[in-house]
Amino acid sequence: MQAEAFFNALVFPYSVSTSTIVVPAESECDAQALFRSGVCKLRGISCKVDKQAAVMDFTKAMFLGSDKARFAFALCQFYGDGIQRNSLAALKTLRQLHKKGFLPATRQIILFAIEDKVRLQDDDILSTLRKSAEKGDAQSSYVLALLYFGEAGQNQDILEANRLLRYASNAGVPEAQFKLAMNLFEGIGVQQDSVKAVELLKLASQKNYPQAQNNLAVCYQNALVVEENIPMALSLYRKSAEQGYNVAQNNLAVCYLQGYGGSPTEAFEWLRKSAQSGNPDSWENLARCYLEGIGTQQSPQKAEKWLRAAAFKGSVEAKAVLGRMYVDGVLIERNLKDGIAFLQEAANAGNSDAMLHLGACYYTGTGLQKDVERAKVLFRKAANMGNQQAKETLRKISN
Repeated sequence: MQAEAFFNALVFPYSVSTSTIVVPAESECDAQALFRSGVCKLRGISCKVDKQAAVMDFTKAMFLGSDKARFAFALCQFYGDGIQRNSLAALKTLRQLHKKGFLPATRQIILFAIEDKVRLQDDDILSTLRKSAEKGDAQSSYVLALLYFGEAGQNQDILEANRLLRYASNAGVPEAQFKLAMNLFEGIGVQQDSVKAVELLKLASQKNYPQAQNNLAVCYQNALVVEENIPMALSLYRKSAEQGYNVAQNNLAVCYLQGYGGSPTEAFEWLRKSAQSGNPDSWENLARCYLEGIGTQQSPQKAEKWLRAAAFKGSVEAKAVLGRMYVDGVLIERNLKDGIAFLQEAANAGNSDAMLHLGACYYTGTGLQKDVERAKVLFRKAANMGNQQAKETLRKISN
């Protein structure tokens, strides 16, 4: 999650068409103009993304008395967007704004607690949120709904959570529309209704909500509820990716690698952005680019780095690939100890390629005590899973 949290909380610019946003001239010193200028620079609206310049605009607006700019600065500080990260200072600022009655700060403190999966025990903040929701504030209703889903250590009430989501969704809050859409897809506390879910995704996407754009793109790509429309899927993925949503960045890159528009170089760049922002789903794909030289110069060492990251995150496929690379000593330095360990973990998790190569280690006594019968057991397991190389190996050793 990046600084879009701040836009969600302020309902800007999701509630405004980007064509209506004008970047003010540098000479303008009005606090509101500077705030909007910072938003545009942070999001790349009508200009290039420049997070440091955005922080400078927020700083100037702060000194002109803008609480919105102070709030925006705190969020940039919390996430390290354009400024050194300092979450404690950011939270201190948010609490000061909360005491002044600046409701977006109140909501954001709760959202941070939800994001960090910590129990929220501040009765004053919770009371302020509930009172705001009772008065009909749609954004507060959305955040309160999250708490009723059992977030931040609060008591769960799924029916009330969905009631609040419907209210916020009908009021046009894109986050609520997205969350309710996901509940409708999965039937969480509501009757499953994929058609209505897609309608809500479309509404949230029209407000430029990146998660909704990504999930709607998945629907168009895979003909879920809607007819297959690859150009529409690519357009939505790109809109979401350009806002920094790393899941969409990975999905767009995969489409490019599959030959759906884009170039290998573009695919690599999106994967690099996704990986660097911490999306584990992109790590294996980026490693593949480095291994095969797709869209970039071949670099087995960089591939190893991302494969290890994916493996330690739990990726069975990454463990299988790393295990083979280490055992064979192809492209990277041979490491039988780690190689065997990765192959064993992947084989135990049901990866047929890992079973095949671990079986080969037992059959030849590579890194393990030679055990032909155990090798055959692994070959048979892999063959029964449809692994053609394992079937051919069994045929050869049986002759």
